[in-house]
Amino acid sequence: MRTSIISLFAILISAFAMAQDLNQKDVPGIVKSTFLIKFPDATNAKWEKENDNYEVAFTYDKKPQFALLDSSGNLIQTEIKITKDQLPNSILPYVKVNYRRKKIKEVAKITDVNGKVFFEVEIYKKDLIFDHKGNFVKEISK
Repeated sequence: MRTSIISLFAILISAFAMAQDLNQKDVPGIVKSTFLIKFPDATNAKWEKENDNYEVAFTYDKKPQFALLDSSGNLIQTEIKITKDQLPNSILPYVKVNYRRKKIKEVAKITDVNGKVFFEVEIYKKDLIFDHKGNFVKEISK
């Protein structure tokens, strides 16, 4: 299970380099429908195609968020930008010790389709993935 989650993150991160902006009319109806059902009050939706999946950046509850859906309209994961203060207590000390001279650019809370929560810390050319308790899981180079 852990291997499949790590593989999913690696695929998602590598897909960012190959993402293509899409007009909403180019997104399959089933994908748009799932998005509208899950996030009925979302605004400012911007779509990208990542390999066979669709990523939508949007605003929901006044917060920037992302959702990744497959071409059948299944929700794969959601991501919400958070502050460093919202990370589990063990993450910032880990980054400070293991990535001394790297500045944290962004942090996010990722929830997969099964409800499992992960945290992503973006530093220079890398994403660091932590589990819901703040344990280091994986480093992904961009």
